Amino acid sequence: MDKKDLDCKQFEKQLFSTQKTENLGILAGRIGHDLNNLLTVIMGNIEILKFLPSIAGNPPQEISFISDAAAKAAELTHRMLRLSGRAASQSAFMNLNAIIEEYLPILWLALPKSIPIQTELSPDLPEIQIIRADIEQVLLNLVINSGEALQDKSGKVTISTGIKNMKAAEFAQSVLDEKPAAGKYIYFTVSDTGPGIESSVKDRVFDPFFTTKPQGRGLGLTVVQCIIRKYHGALFLEAPHGKATKITIMLPLLQPDSGESHEALQSIFKKDSGKRLSGTLIVADDEPIVLRILVKILQSTGLSILPAKNGLEVIELYMKHKGEIDGFVLDVTMPEKSGIECYQELRKIDPAVKVIIASGAGEIKNIKTMIDEGIFSYVPKPYTLEDLEREIVKLLATK
Repeated sequence: MDKKDLDCKQFEKQLFSTQKTENLGILAGRIGHDLNNLLTVIMGNIEILKFLPSIAGNPPQEISFISDAAAKAAELTHRMLRLSGRAASQSAFMNLNAIIEEYLPILWLALPKSIPIQTELSPDLPEIQIIRADIEQVLLNLVINSGEALQDKSGKVTISTGIKNMKAAEFAQSVLDEKPAAGKYIYFTVSDTGPGIESSVKDRVFDPFFTTKPQGRGLGLTVVQCIIRKYHGALFLEAPHGKATKITIMLPLLQPDSGESHEALQSIFKKDSGKRLSGTLIVADDEPIVLRILVKILQSTGLSILPAKNGLEVIELYMKHKGEIDGFVLDVTMPEKSGIECYQELRKIDPAVKVIIASGAGEIKNIKTMIDEGIFSYVPKPYTLEDLEREIVKLLATK
């Protein structure tokens, strides 16, 4: 068999693996959607129970047990969706150390038991605007790459973080074509005690489908490169042959917008959440039991709610009560008109319309489209009353 035939066979194998991964992702998305709907009902009923006169002020411990179990189930579902690439996420100001520490159990599973992970996290690291799923994907790919480099032999993987003032000239060694401007950057590194990288292949390790490993697909470092590029960050590779490999990611340290900082929004919520809210919302979900719970918990805050079971009813209700509507809480997947079709039609009627998407994370493509088109905010299922009320308070405060 000549080299051309071998290349074709390798490409077919990689294509089949990619298609299999995509199919698993679709299946995970559908399962996640159904699980999130069920968990929304469970968590919604817990919220209602807490406000019953016989329970309010002194809820039995069993309610907390149920609530904690539901929250853990929700996190497991979201992790499954994140790993399959089906979780829609928005950027937010987060602590990088906290993300690493919370994700460590997943990273441990990616390595043989003989290879430990050591962390060296810089204290008092400021928050940075990121998408959590992006950082987790980068960490997972880099840790898997380090594990493969160690080849099940003794060694260790180290994850470290820090903050550094960078000069423009220092970015010359970044493997990305775009060289960031000078400034303050948060960084994290993943290093291992493996054999390093041969100089003959070092320039190719970020190329798509390039791999030196029999079972590798050659996409891990390519994905890392693509993610860091969208943050206008930097990526450094130190891997002298025969010595440890170290990959450093640098992300620009951005400050929250002065108009609506994280602290300011928290103060708005704390100030208003204890009061009865005032306003009228149209709420839509095609699952009757989810819609019933959603209406009930929002009415408990003092809001007037007009329920709809599909996108067509949303439009009809809006045209009938046009001057009274303050905003919308919509599911994405609905009959008659989907959430995105409904939103697009509403914007034609009123470009300033304010829509909160409260939907399952499995509908990632539609949610991302709506985020790009300017929806007010997105609350993933399953959610608590506090999650949803926080976004509604912000919506009502926006003129």
